[in-house]
Amino acid sequence: FCLIAFYLGVAALGENLTVAVILFLLSLTYLCDGIGVMIGGQNVLMYIGGYAGMVTSVVAFYLSAAIVINSALKRAVLPVFPVAQAR
Repeated sequence: FCLIAFYLGVAALGENLTVAVILFLLSLTYLCDGIGVMIGGQNVLMYIGGYAGMVTSVVAFYLSAAIVINSALKRAVLPVFPVAQAR
């Protein structure tokens, strides 16, 4: 899952930076939790993965709020940091 989230994050860099950040943080979460589980017991990687997961959820909550609020008000109230397309 770490690799899937990572390449989706790379793809999202062409569209929206907020989505890319969410996916890169999710990739970090999966990586740390996966390696931490393989090591076994309580270890620092499990803590890093847990905190990365919490940061991921906060950024995802922000993005969902931005999408709903911007859509409801029909204007950009909360930025979602779209990437300008080169032509």
